[in-house]
Amino acid sequence: MADGATGARSIGQSLLRREDARFLTGTGRFVEDFHVPGELQSYVLRSPHAHAAINRIDIAAASALPGVHAVFTAADLDAEGIGTLPCIVQVATVAPLIVPPRPALARNRVRHVGDPVAFIVAETRDIVGTRDSTQFTFDSQLRVLV
Repeated sequence: MADGATGARSIGQSLLRREDARFLTGTGRFVEDFHVPGELQSYVLRSPHAHAAINRIDIAAASALPGVHAVFTAADLDAEGIGTLPCIVQVATVAPLIVPPRPALARNRVRHVGDPVAFIVAETRDIVGTRDSTQFTFDSQLRVLV
């Protein structure tokens, strides 16, 4: 390996980090700092339950708010023929690897806290707070099996 910033001389040595000054002085720029005309913000509404059936999703109130462009649920993805997320991990196994379907948005049931249930697209982050306007009814099914 050649000497240099990534070579043998850098092992155990402090490296000059050129980006630190701007972040420490508050002059760093992040993706959130860049805005373009007409951009939209999004929010993924996630399940508060570890395991529950989704009884009802009512997006009417959120969809009707000014500035909301769309509220998507699993039904919308199904209607557009959007399938499950692919498994990108390839594991060498003795038997075939069982890969369960992974929908982008929960269908009929949430399986963990944070399971995505709806995707809201709006003009500003304030409007993205419309997640409170989207009504969900869950039937929590947490059971302990002995």
